[in-house]
Amino acid sequence: MTRIYILEGNLAAGKTTLLRNLALNSRLEKWEPQILWAKEPVQAFTSHPKLPAETNPLEEFYRGSLSALGFQVHASHCLLQRDKNMRELLLSPEPDQPEYDILVMERVMASAHAFNSVLAEAGRLTTLEKAICCAQVETLQAIKPSEATLIYLDIDPSLALERIRQRGRTGESEVTLDYLNRLHEAMVSNFSLYRAVHRVTVGPSTTPSDVARLVGRIVRGLN
Repeated sequence: MTRIYILEGNLAAGKTTLLRNLALNSRLEKWEPQILWAKEPVQAFTSHPKLPAETNPLEEFYRGSLSALGFQVHASHCLLQRDKNMRELLLSPEPDQPEYDILVMERVMASAHAFNSVLAEAGRLTTLEKAICCAQVETLQAIKPSEATLIYLDIDPSLALERIRQRGRTGESEVTLDYLNRLHEAMVSNFSLYRAVHRVTVGPSTTPSDVARLVGRIVRGLN
């Protein structure tokens, strides 16, 4: 059976960098397990196939001109499409591809639960809207958290905010420390959804290489 690992953490915790470094290390060090890597579809969050190219749903959401319900549905659809593709590759690999022993994913559709909780606390989702969003995830999710091990990059929200300001990603200028604090708390409260959890501390002096080495051992079953 394929082992599934979900990389999770606050905004700017280093998930994308970690996934890239893990994939690189697996090639350089010739890891034995066949691993399938699944990056979070961040670019898909910033566009929509039925809207003009200049329309950025993520930016509109942070500015308040797109409802939280609208954005959560959009983001969930983006994650669902990726997760379905990953599930299909596990069940029916391409003729020239090996069967995968491990799937490592940057977030999963169920990650939406934490965001839904924070948005409801902030009054941007009504109780009914939150219920609709959560039901959509539970009904459609292709990868269930109960079959996966969570690897949580535990970064102090103030450090995460500092990183957000430094990277200057489109649409994130409206992110606040309060939002990041609430998101961290919501993510921690959802640990029970997963089969197992590893918390990896990310501090000011923690390097991407440090994190990749530690998580690489977890993924390969060496820790």
